[in-house]
Amino acid sequence: MISKRCTVFRTTALLLLLTTYLGSAAPPTYNFLTNVVDHFDATAGEVKGVLFSVENNGSSMISLDVTLPVNPSGYFSIDTLNSTADIAPGQSSMFFVYFLSPEVGDFSALLSVTDGTLTDTLTVSATVLPALENFALHPALTAREVFTNQPEQIPVTVQNLTNANLTVQLSMLANPAFSLVGPSSITLPAYGSQTLIINFMATREGTYDGRLSATDGSATLETYFTMYAKIRKYAWIIDPKLYDEVALVGVAETHPLAVDNQGTTAATLQATLTGSSIFSLDPSDQSFTLQPGTGKDLHIGILGTAVGTYSTLLTVSDGGKTDSLVYTARIIENPTGFKLTALTAFGKNNQPVTVKVLAHNYSAVSTDVTLTLTGDSLFSYSGSNPVTLPPNTTQDILIDFAPARSGPYVCMLYATDGVLVDSARVIVMIRETQEYFALESGISSSLTLEAEPNTTITKQIQVENISGDTLSLQLGLFGNDARFTLSHNQISLGIDEKATFSISYTNDGIGGASDRLIINGRTQSAMLYLSGHEAYFNDIDGFRVAKRLSLMTMDTSEQDCEDLLLRNTTQGTIMVISAVLSGFSSSFSMGDQLFPITLRDGRMTDLSICYHPSIPGVKESEILTITFDNPASSPRIQSVNVFLSGESRQPNPRHVPGGVVALTAPIGGQSETTLTINNIYSEDITFENLTWKYIHPNGAFELVTPLPFTLPAADPSIPQMGSANIVLRYTPSDTASTVGTDDSGIFELQSVTSNPPWKCMVVMIGTPLPHSTPPTTLLLFPRDERQQEVNLGNVLMSETRRIEFMNNLQVPVTVSGFEIEGDRFEVANTGDFPLDLAPMGTVELELRCITATGGQASEDLNVHGSHESLSAGFVLLAKTGTSGVGNPSPTPEEISMSTSPNPSTDAVTVRLSEALTNVTVQIFDVIGQSVSHTTADRLTSWTWDGSRSGVPVQPGSYTIFVRGQDSTGRNVSIARKVLIVR
Repeated sequence: MISKRCTVFRTTALLLLLTTYLGSAAPPTYNFLTNVVDHFDATAGEVKGVLFSVENNGSSMISLDVTLPVNPSGYFSIDTLNSTADIAPGQSSMFFVYFLSPEVGDFSALLSVTDGTLTDTLTVSATVLPALENFALHPALTAREVFTNQPEQIPVTVQNLTNANLTVQLSMLANPAFSLVGPSSITLPAYGSQTLIINFMATREGTYDGRLSATDGSATLETYFTMYAKIRKYAWIIDPKLYDEVALVGVAETHPLAVDNQGTTAATLQATLTGSSIFSLDPSDQSFTLQPGTGKDLHIGILGTAVGTYSTLLTVSDGGKTDSLVYTARIIENPTGFKLTALTAFGKNNQPVTVKVLAHNYSAVSTDVTLTLTGDSLFSYSGSNPVTLPPNTTQDILIDFAPARSGPYVCMLYATDGVLVDSARVIVMIRETQEYFALESGISSSLTLEAEPNTTITKQIQVENISGDTLSLQLGLFGNDARFTLSHNQISLGIDEKATFSISYTNDGIGGASDRLIINGRTQSAMLYLSGHEAYFNDIDGFRVAKRLSLMTMDTSEQDCEDLLLRNTTQGTIMVISAVLSGFSSSFSMGDQLFPITLRDGRMTDLSICYHPSIPGVKESEILTITFDNPASSPRIQSVNVFLSGESRQPNPRHVPGGVVALTAPIGGQSETTLTINNIYSEDITFENLTWKYIHPNGAFELVTPLPFTLPAADPSIPQMGSANIVLRYTPSDTASTVGTDDSGIFELQSVTSNPPWKCMVVMIGTPLPHSTPPTTLLLFPRDERQQEVNLGNVLMSETRRIEFMNNLQVPVTVSGFEIEGDRFEVANTGDFPLDLAPMGTVELELRCITATGGQASEDLNVHGSHESLSAGFVLLAKTGTSGVGNPSPTPEEISMSTSPNPSTDAVTVRLSEALTNVTVQIFDVIGQSVSHTTADRLTSWTWDGSRSGVPVQPGSYTIFVRGQDSTGRNVSIARKVLIVR
């Protein structure tokens, strides 16, 4: 598209007004234009957008300029952001010609598109039709992001669409953050216009809605404003979206960071990065000048060559004011291999279907995969084989399905690159297309019945036989709700015959009702969802208004404004004389609405109702009385009441960014680190309280810094921005931590004396390392069902080995005995069991070698306890032989498991360094309850969606436990912690 840089709000507002997409074929005489429209209709006072397409059919880059050199009326325009375009060979772009006229008539302009050598010209004309109203407001909608405590001006143009003077009354509605500059009454000459200024300033973060109402006595028009106010934390940097980033090893990424100059003079800025060398700054962004009111993007590159966490400090300064921002990037391993994902396809009876299978190549090089299709012969693949998958891309593989009758059809698609194999189940669902009956037009899948309390309403529904034969329909209610009744349980229809049945709903005043109507005819069924409730609207002879309006739950620092819709459904004119609040609660207010309001036939308008509570924790109500003059009513002048309700709550806490801390320490040792917390607000914050949201069961983490401590107010000219340090400690122990499994904890610092309170959340991840001297005693019941390996060394025939285990639970247990799954060892001291074992007590197991076949032995050792059916598994590793001398088989390589992202807000992907077979994957929460369970014949990667049976799990620590067999047949089990943060 011919576009440089524009805001999303401007684009959205314009697209709401664009109604014409024109795409006729271009005459051959045009060099660049591909669709040519020389005439269109428009309405006086409304913006019309006409879309044109241009293309480059040459072999080199071209630069096009779009102009309207002949435009006598001035009503045609081209957005300056869309007036130029650089187009590569074979590419196309688009631009809009906008038209806005207050006058009725015919107007034209000469459009020119040129690359400086070749030129296309086209005369574009518009026929303007009369508007429904005498005036118009522009724009109809304004949406913008702004900063708190910074005044903003919003221009609004009032356009006279008549050939006589016109007086318009103006009023601002809804939020007091908006104010109208100038008089509340203006007089416009024939076809004249006047631009008004709306001032806006917010003192707090939040969303602010405002509305300007204008009336000429016969019609009322409104234009809406939505302002998203946030704190400006920096002098030059605009609301950075990126603080922490996850990137892949060896993959270059570029992240834009917006800066601007809100001052009144030009500013020359210097931008620098200090820290890790994986970050880079584009040379053109290191020194630059910004004129007042302009901005640009800084391009920060990230290229990590090794796994780890890296950071850099970005500073932007004019020599006086300085902004600083810490970027952190976590570099993770680049996944390798490929994966197939099949999308289920749906088709109609006896029609062909194409099924899409997505082939994902995770590696940094091209991969050739050979495809094999097995299963139902109706599936076929006619594409290239093998398929070349470009690096780091996803490619579509299309599977054809021949026409067939209704039903499900399945086949398997296998892919291999010679090393890895993956498969996808391809499913096609064919639906029956034959229909035997049809409901009347306008009846879809649901039907709503509205009745006043203790009254009954009946709806007639027509059904038609379209089967070409006689037909019998069976009708019934699925839920048997007595408040719904049917006039028929069976309907017989002749050929092309129609019949009517009715559904009645009785409102018993207790609450809403719902049910399902089932209609069966031969093999066709239809389901109609029924809902019954009290009418939401008062309807007084065609004047409609809601019976009640519930406003949002707010705290005392907030305000919610909602629109109450008034609608005229008659053929005449209704005059709304007044709308008055009863005064029950001072928390409700109305905008500065001008009365009377004229509603012509079929028109509607809004009344803005605001709720700003003064006392937290109460429910409030109010009555709004609307008086109107409706010629269709008797009497003409009547009143209607609208029930208003709102609820106040304690102020929401404000959040200070915390962070994620990663620590390592040997079991039995400890490590400390210092975390810097930055205050991004303009006031001091004192934290007096600490609450652990989740903590390691045996307290492996500790906040060393005493409370209370204070964060000084932010100062954008100081790089530290008003920061304070806290010291954190990690102390893994034998009873609390397991080597190979991360510990995790989350705590929240709280300012409980301020109103509203402040909160700061810190996530801690601890990695326990082995003792400097490995312990001689093993944990009897290791956490997370993790299998520990026990290396017995060289064991000769009939030799014994002794292993000591400790009860690491906080309760006594009875050890029933040990069981070996294998034929090389036996338990020599079976007579010692069962054995009662106190907490921290130890038990000795004696193993005897009974078979010496040579080479490496790997056998499972299981221990059974009586307490809550406790059991644990160990892996015995030993070299066995008659002499202990020989050439044993090499020890199988360790298989590693990675999880990413970790911490995660939703899905977590598990990847194994080597494929396992006969795999079981289980996920447990912190109290050992199973969250997810899956099995697979073969597995190298798997994604958990962060849910328990489709319901998102609560934030906290979860353990992913994988069991299976490696390529040598050895039993393997791996466990990893993941942290879910929401």
